[in-house]
Amino acid sequence: MAKTKDGVEIVVGLRVWDYDLEPGTVSGSAVVRHGVEWFPVLKDGRSVASSFDGSRLWVRHPYDRVLPPTV
Repeated sequence: MAKTKDGVEIVVGLRVWDYDLEPGTVSGSAVVRHGVEWFPVLKDGRSVASSFDGSRLWVRHPYDRVLPPTV
């Protein structure tokens, strides 16, 4: 069970902030590469997902603790 940097279990549909501090949505199941789970995240306003591991995702913004905006 992979978790975000702030301890939330990563599931499809979870709204997150990525390491660029851009909001997005976990859009699919994890792919394991070299023992690390990578999750596709569809950033708001984009049509192609980027991959992030849990250490690069937050549910609450790391500076002001707000949730990502709803879509």
